Amino acid sequence: MRRPDRRCWPVLYLLIYLLFLPSVSYAAETFRLLTGYTPSDRPAYSRMWDVFLEISSSDHMLEILFYPEKNPRNSICKIRKSVSDDGRKIFLETAAKKNLQSANGLLVLPEFPAPCSILPIHQIENQKVYEQSRQAGGRTFAKQFSVSRELFKRDVCLKNGWIKNGITTTGMLVMFTVKNKQNKMVIKQLWPENGKWWIYEETVDRRSWRLP
Repeated sequence: MRRPDRRCWPVLYLLIYLLFLPSVSYAAETFRLLTGYTPSDRPAYSRMWDVFLEISSSDHMLEILFYPEKNPRNSICKIRKSVSDDGRKIFLETAAKKNLQSANGLLVLPEFPAPCSILPIHQIENQKVYEQSRQAGGRTFAKQFSVSRELFKRDVCLKNGWIKNGITTTGMLVMFTVKNKQNKMVIKQLWPENGKWWIYEETVDRRSWRLP
């Protein structure tokens, strides 16, 4: 058998090194969210969240971790979201070991304490119907939601209190609104152009803002 040319050895060593090189992450970003809660059974209160976002180069999944300000070492939930297919695949792991997943880009969690719902921000249609299912006790339960999108100018968003001072945006902003089958608002999110995360979220009993 013919021996490889010695001049090729450096290239072979480099390929072997890259093959066993640990996966690296890139585009890491950290930001803070402020959430104000207005529950019906107790006084209003607020909470801060530190959010860590990065994309892994090994599987190109976007990872989002939520850390309570008062407990910065333990995340309350971890979201893994695909990037190559417009974010249709979503996996959620919570500190309570409650795992959820979605294959259509929608994961609505209005009752979860952290504002970690995922909406189909790559939706082109003005309105589209999605189904979200979950399993419990060996049974599958499904809900239908409609998602609409509407463009807003920055001055309108500021007037409505959707943007905190110091948050910079360019171009129009998109408000995604999720409604249930009874046509009641479940959740809405305001996204900047080409943004990695929303700058405002609202449910029935809470409002959240991205802080500068």
